[in-house]
Amino acid sequence: MPTSSPSAITVVELEYGVGAAADPIERQRRRRREQLVVNTFVVIPFDVAAVQSYGLLANLARTAGRDPRLRRLDLLIAATAERHGLSLATRNAAEFPVPGAGARRHRGALTFPV
Repeated sequence: MPTSSPSAITVVELEYGVGAAADPIERQRRRRREQLVVNTFVVIPFDVAAVQSYGLLANLARTAGRDPRLRRLDLLIAATAERHGLSLATRNAAEFPVPGAGARRHRGALTFPV
């Protein structure tokens, strides 16, 4: 697997962004970006094992006093990484509160093992 790969959930978010663009030129720009991602990288699938990881992560978020429903897509992405034994890189670090050491900054993103 390449050193960086988007999850299927990330592609879902990109597809949503295509449809959400009111301007047809912006919609086309977003469609091209999505196609570039899909054609350039191996998309990591979301499978039954990731479903189980999601359940664990959502319950950990709930136990920590955070509403997992507000973070569904972020938790699905984290579950995908966890299921495949991958590190997670994000610019949205606030949505991934992971206790313990191992987090590091790289090119403006926070990377941590899940």
